Formats: sequence, C-alpha cells, structure tokens
Amino acid sequence: MRLIGPEDMKAFRCLAGACRHTCCRGWEIDVDEESTARYRATEGAIGERLRANLETDETGTHFRLDAQERCPFLNGEGLCDLILEMGEDALCQICRDHPRFRNFYSDHVEIGLGLVCEAAARQVVEREEPLRLVTLEDDGVREDVPEEEAWLQAAQSRLLALAQHREASMPERIAAIREDAEVPELSLTEDHLDLLMELEVLDPAWHGILSSMRAALSAPWLTEGMEKPAEQLLCALLCRHLAGALEDGAYRERVLLCLLSLEIIFRASAVLEMEGREALIEAARLFSGEIEYSDENVGALLDCLSETLEESGGQ
Repeated sequence: MRLIGPEDMKAFRCLAGACRHTCCRGWEIDVDEESTARYRATEGAIGERLRANLETDETGTHFRLDAQERCPFLNGEGLCDLILEMGEDALCQICRDHPRFRNFYSDHVEIGLGLVCEAAARQVVEREEPLRLVTLEDDGVREDVPEEEAWLQAAQSRLLALAQHREASMPERIAAIREDAEVPELSLTEDHLDLLMELEVLDPAWHGILSSMRAALSAPWLTEGMEKPAEQLLCALLCRHLAGALEDGAYRERVLLCLLSLEIIFRASAVLEMEGREALIEAARLFSGEIEYSDENVGALLDCLSETLEESGGQ
C-alpha cells in the first residue's frame, strides 16, 4: 500500500508551546484500544496519572478534560507532559496524527494537513510552488482499483490541474472546474449565511464573523495578489473533500462545497482584524474547525448544495 501526500508533508512541524490555538483544548481526545492498554499498564506516577484521567463510556475511551476543556496533560507552558515524560511515541493515535487526515483508497492512502491547525494552515497558504502529490511510503503491495475509485482519482487529478493552471486567472480556473464537474455558478448568499449560523459552533467568535460577512456580500471576495493562496487553499479543499464521494456519491455537491468553502474563507478573512495572509490563515483555521471537523456541519452543507443542483436542473 502506498502513502501519497503533499511533497512538503514531512516539513510540517507542530508549534508546541508557541501555538496560539492549541489542539489540546476544546476537543474530545479519543484514545485508541492499543494506547488504552499501554496507558493502563504504565508504571510510576505518570501511570497513576494516566489511569486517573482515562474514562470509558459507550463511545469508547478518552481523556477526561478539565473545567476549561483542557487535556489533563497540557501543562502551563502549552506543552504535553506525556511527551516530556515518555517521548512522542507515548501519544495515542489521534494525537500522533493531528492535524493530518487520511483518505483511504483500495491501492493507496492519501494524507493531507487539516487547516484547523494554524501551522498547517500557514504551510498551505504560504506554499509558493504548485501542490505536488508524491509517494511518501511504499511497501510494494498493489491492489486492484475499482472503477468508481479510478474515476474519482482521475477527476481529482483534473480538478487539481485546473486549479493550478497559473496562466489563467483564479475566476477562470474556477469556471473551468465548474465546467469539468458540470456544476452551476455559485456564490455565497444570505441563505448560506443563515444556514451557517444554525450549525453547531465551536468558537463563539464564528457567529460574529458570519454576521460581519453579511454586510459585504456584494463586494468581490478574491483580493489582488492573493491568487496563489487561493490556489493552495482550493487544492487543499479538493484533496480533503472529494474522496467522501466514494461513500455518499455526492461528487458534484462536494465540488461545490470546495468552491463555496474557498469563498467563505476569503470573505471571513476580510472581516478579521488582520491583514493579508495572516488574516487568511486565521480564517482558514476558524472555518476548518467550524465546518470540516464536524460531520454534521459538512452534511448540512452538502444537503443544501444538493438542493442547489436540483433547482439548477442538474447544471
């Protein structure tokens, strides 16, 4: 099985104590079975601390967060006591993986960086060269590829190539993607904002951002000099979301989701008290946490976009 991902994947580095938005707060931290067994068998004071902070319910085992929703092993310097005491190998699977995501195919696994992490969002937004997906690992084992997977992989490759066609403007690239995927032109509307306001919220600041966006919907969303970041974000969105079509069959809805998400990120960046790429990085982080990391929120947007396709007569 091959592991395929961005050429610069291994360049990613966690900001650790310098991170302004730690992933060790505000998220339920599920602990896989192997790590649970290892933690329950760990000796010494750290083992006692591990066992005291593990809880199991009908959904599985996870760490018991404190009153501020912080991981019990996140110390006052923003560092992980488990890493300090036992090394990075002591982390459970979800902590080792974050912010990486994986899409599984019959013949390979595709890995990418989730924009919810500020370091990952910065790496994506500030990438200058076109995204290149390369083989990061290969054990030599090959599997047959089902027809639907081959079709989707070819479609993703086409859309990535169109998104990276730098001889064309970004509006021209988006139009080419719409034509290839046979989806209608779509812009963010007040109805979309109403839907976003109704979804589950992680950060209370998100509602204020959505409200501020409402007053500027008539303004162009792609600002001058930001085509490279727009390209990189669009490629990241395509890589993350298209694979889901293998499960739900919603390929065209997912193309629209990527295009609408790009506009949401840019419009959110315009109302933040930051400028340029810093605003875009923060907007991408906020958007990803609010939408991409909630299956319910993604599903609600896909349902809305399915209605859009029906109303457009399929095109």
